[in-house]
Amino acid sequence: MRAITMLTSFLFCLATPLSAQLYAPFRFEHNDRTVDLLTIMQETHTPYLSVALDYGGGDTTFTASTTEQELSDDALFPVGAASSAPMIVLILQLVEAGKIKLDAPINDYLTSLELPLNQGQEVTVRDLLLMKPKLGSGYKPRGFAAGKPRPTLLEQARQLSPKGTRKPDKSLEHGGWILLQLLLEDYYGEDLQTIADREIFTPLCLESMIYASELPDKLVSRAPAGHDKDGSPWPGGYQRYVATGSHGLWTTPLDYTRFVRALFDIRDGKTKSILQPATLQMAMKRAYGFRSLLFHVGQDGEPYWGGNAKGYYFTLMVNAKENWISVVAMNRQLNWQLGGPVAGQAGLLAKQWRSTDQLGLFLQPTDLDDPTLKAIEHYAFYKGIRTERIMAKQGFPAEITATPAYVYQSPAGRAIYSGRHDSPEAIEQFIRSSQLEPRKMVADEQQQVLVLQRGRQRVSLPLKWTAPTGTTPADALPEQLQRQISAALQQATGFRQMQEASLTALDRRIYLDLHPYRNADGSYAMSYALFSQFNCHTQVADNFGSPVLIGDMGKGVEALATAINENLEKMLPDESGLVPGFVSTDTPLSSWEALGWSLSPEVSASQATDLYAAPMAISGNYRVSLTKEDKPGLFFSFPSPLDRYSGEVRELTANFLFNATGTSLSGEVVLPTASIATGSGSLDTYVLGDILKSKKYPKASLSFTNVPVTGNWVAGQAKQLTIPAELTVRGKTYPISIDAAFTPEASGKMDASATFELDFRSVFGSPGPDGPDNIRRRLGFRSALSLAPAAK
Repeated sequence: MRAITMLTSFLFCLATPLSAQLYAPFRFEHNDRTVDLLTIMQETHTPYLSVALDYGGGDTTFTASTTEQELSDDALFPVGAASSAPMIVLILQLVEAGKIKLDAPINDYLTSLELPLNQGQEVTVRDLLLMKPKLGSGYKPRGFAAGKPRPTLLEQARQLSPKGTRKPDKSLEHGGWILLQLLLEDYYGEDLQTIADREIFTPLCLESMIYASELPDKLVSRAPAGHDKDGSPWPGGYQRYVATGSHGLWTTPLDYTRFVRALFDIRDGKTKSILQPATLQMAMKRAYGFRSLLFHVGQDGEPYWGGNAKGYYFTLMVNAKENWISVVAMNRQLNWQLGGPVAGQAGLLAKQWRSTDQLGLFLQPTDLDDPTLKAIEHYAFYKGIRTERIMAKQGFPAEITATPAYVYQSPAGRAIYSGRHDSPEAIEQFIRSSQLEPRKMVADEQQQVLVLQRGRQRVSLPLKWTAPTGTTPADALPEQLQRQISAALQQATGFRQMQEASLTALDRRIYLDLHPYRNADGSYAMSYALFSQFNCHTQVADNFGSPVLIGDMGKGVEALATAINENLEKMLPDESGLVPGFVSTDTPLSSWEALGWSLSPEVSASQATDLYAAPMAISGNYRVSLTKEDKPGLFFSFPSPLDRYSGEVRELTANFLFNATGTSLSGEVVLPTASIATGSGSLDTYVLGDILKSKKYPKASLSFTNVPVTGNWVAGQAKQLTIPAELTVRGKTYPISIDAAFTPEASGKMDASATFELDFRSVFGSPGPDGPDNIRRRLGFRSALSLAPAAK
């Protein structure tokens, strides 16, 4: 059995509760597979893992366990080489106080011994902080087993002998930490723990930080035993290190995170406590290879560190630009496969918690193992979208009639995904397009339709009566026969005739087309085809090879209804992907507001401030070129309730030309038709082949010339334009009207957005997807582009 404990923590000494199912979206590539957090822990023989995250607005921690015993949030871990950071702060305090100088020889401050020269040169304090001298101590100190004799710190220091200088980007030697610890203990006449507790740990309220070679008895129970790479327990529980300033710091990940946050707050002038800002600004700059005086620093300027006390592994990762700090500790030897990836993915949570976008996953217990659900959680995780699982026992709003349901909300509005729930690509596209503009939730009002009520969910069965063909066919199927067929369908399927039915996003539609062939004797050979609402061009089931014979008096309608019902029963189960699991009427009814999903006021209303802005000069070319790797800039869909037929354009180029005074605009947008995607492979094939004929007409374009632009251009203010344009597609040109907005920025760039509609039937010669005629004709486009001035 495995146990997971989700634990909330405190901002320094003040409680700040924060709950989330943090571990769910984590994914890792391991042994050529994508696995979750618990799986990779098991496969790398890691019993316990503890993570702390400071996300810029507070901090939190969570733990994971692959054993029957849960891990406490106050569990202590050794941090290996990262032990030196608090000790370095103590050195910097002495530098700041003028007690020592960075570029003075270390021998000026050591009273216990004198370090030999390094190839004729004195070793300085700065040299040791940057880990420059080779001191013969090896890459990592080995430590000592429980109960074994151990030398003193001074005896270890006497074994050090400088032998040259480490190359900037080569492996580190840690002997310098022994000398720096000795310097501090010589200066203060106290052990390192006493000094650090008084000067750092107590002022910063870090109650779980301790320098110790041997843990005090009262703390042993808080330290999970270390493990080797094969999962075997470390003899004696852990390794003992004499040089505690090098490898002997024990802490909770949360306290280490708070320690690092305190240093950044001081550096940035937010607080003044244990050091001055200028000191830390100097100490955090990359100075020798990847070393600063205080931390390792990457080429991106971001601090990081790792530590490998025997039987354990520790990782610190910082992203100052995105304002998060992540610390991971585990009780398994040198588990680099887990440390860095977990720390980096934990940092993604910071983006989520600060995001105004949120994705609600409305679920019933049977949905929890759905691989699509996990894929979407992971997608949102990487895109910085806050994700929340909402279970049926919490109560669902009335619009949630089936699960899994994906609901996107931003300050601009709320949208419910209405497509196939087993299509990750389509759901991701829904999220991307909703970020641009949440789709409206408009009910589909149907008349005279067969409806199956399943809990809260409705499944409709619109009937399409095709005119008879064959020998002396009538103009239409006789009404009496239509009524008989409808009655037989109701008897066989459980669907019931309704005068009016209102269907929402999570209700479903299954379309039934009936094709009668009239024989010479007046009987009918009846063929049928069933279509899902997700695929208007390919039937899910049909009987085209074996039509049902129906006499002119209706004999045979029961056989027809039975055959149709057999196919319907295959389409209705959740595993078909066509109709999600319905929500029981016993599910509590809850409002969006009660679930914490209130919509914010319109952003424009809150920003309606009348400030003077100077006119800008706009002229020349503005361009954009999007590739497959870029965020799509153009989306299209039919209106609700057919908005599940939607897609995006993944490649396009655009050129906009303003005249010298910015009072006239011409432009052209060109896209390869093959870059259009709908989120469904089969539908893509149909759209690109039958509708767009992309092989014959590989490009589509929009163009317009000399559109008048009135008024001044002002940074940050949108200029609304109605643009008469020409659309060229499939070798023909059509006039269209575009509603556009151009917003210049002070930087010289410009944001452009646009919407327009096509009459699908007249442009593409197709009736469009099954649905209301006034809806299926309207294919709407919306776009958002960032334009850059062309180089002169």
